Amino acid sequence: MRKIAHTLAMVFMVLGVIGSIALARANGITIDYESYRGITGERSIFLTVVWFAVGIFGTAVGTVILFALSEILENQEMLYRRISAVEETVEQMQKEQKN
Repeated sequence: MRKIAHTLAMVFMVLGVIGSIALARANGITIDYESYRGITGERSIFLTVVWFAVGIFGTAVGTVILFALSEILENQEMLYRRISAVEETVEQMQKEQKN
């Protein structure tokens, strides 16, 4: 489960960056209407950077959450292994005391 969360975080990060670029490209244009030239679109650097930053921020938050979940699951697996080892030791000691 830990590896799945780690892989999912990596995929989310890559797709988030690609999506942020697409979002900035699509929404970074200001559209004006002029009576002589008609509808014109012009790239607004400010809007492009803002849309890209918003997309990257959202991607970063999601990726950090998934990486944190991966770490939590790894720690949980480690604790489970240690608890199982202690339980086995206790069971062996109880069997030895009965004999």
